[in-house]
Amino acid sequence: MVERARELPGVRAAAVGTMLPYADFTNTRRIIRAKDTMPSDPKAPDPSVNALYTAITPGYFDALGVKLLRGRDFSQAECENKDSRRVAIIDEEMARKLFPNEDAIGQHIRYTQPPKDGAPNDLEIIGVVGKHRHDIQNDSIIRRLFVPLAQAYNGQIYFHVRVGTPDRHAVVAMMPTLRQSLREIDPNLPLLQMSPYVDLIEKSPSLWIVKLGAVLFGVFGCIALLLAVVGVYGVKAYAVACRTREIGIRMALGAHRKDVFALIMRQGAMQTALAVSVGILLSLAAGRVLAKILYEVSPSDPFALFVSSLMLAVAALLACFLPARRATYVNPITALRTE
Repeated sequence: MVERARELPGVRAAAVGTMLPYADFTNTRRIIRAKDTMPSDPKAPDPSVNALYTAITPGYFDALGVKLLRGRDFSQAECENKDSRRVAIIDEEMARKLFPNEDAIGQHIRYTQPPKDGAPNDLEIIGVVGKHRHDIQNDSIIRRLFVPLAQAYNGQIYFHVRVGTPDRHAVVAMMPTLRQSLREIDPNLPLLQMSPYVDLIEKSPSLWIVKLGAVLFGVFGCIALLLAVVGVYGVKAYAVACRTREIGIRMALGAHRKDVFALIMRQGAMQTALAVSVGILLSLAAGRVLAKILYEVSPSDPFALFVSSLMLAVAALLACFLPARRATYVNPITALRTE
């Protein structure tokens, strides 16, 4: 299957794995350094780590776009012969945890629970790959362990094919060719599903939960901002309207309309600038508290702070401008009679 797929035009990489990223299924193993032993005291530090466990064929990392940082990929012989030398590839998170002060390449690890089939429980690390996600919502540290396919074969496998273009339509157009190529190998081969990766992620229930939360928070945020704008406008407009008598007195004493208008706008602008500055500082402080419940959104996002501050500032200045302009056209005698 892999060799036939690699021969198709436009295919950059193809490989097989026993676990699908961004799917609901996970498979884990607890790993420990070969020279360490599990403590008998339950209060003692646990030297083992939990890792997502995937059996793969060569080219898997190229197919998924994961970078091989050090070492090498599995060979074809290692992935076809279950009796070959036991090797493994880990990610940089596991390498940092198990071998913080030494190079992980060439080190040996083992499972805390030996294989039930009596297979050797000693794996040599031959490669380290970059850290990559497996789940959309996962915030905890996930470590990865990869072994050759023959050493942990599973009949339910996932076939990954990377093409030379990110265009979804081009990927969809190539799928019938890939399906036909696989049918030529075995007409009875059960192909349960074939779809572009972007569609797989879009259909993920985890992503829908994130999107729903984002929409709800966005709607509530817009409502809160609208209420704040209306509130600022109302309070400021009332405050300026209360100065109608003061404006009348100033104009009766000889003040020009433009001077009175400029005085009110200047005071309003200074108050607005002070209030917006204090508000930004308070929002940055509150953002530190809210950061833990945000998903890939910075509590100090400059765009959000700028837009919200600009809207509140414009509302405050309009609240000063309209009543002040209206008040300056009032006859001083009428203004003095308002109280």
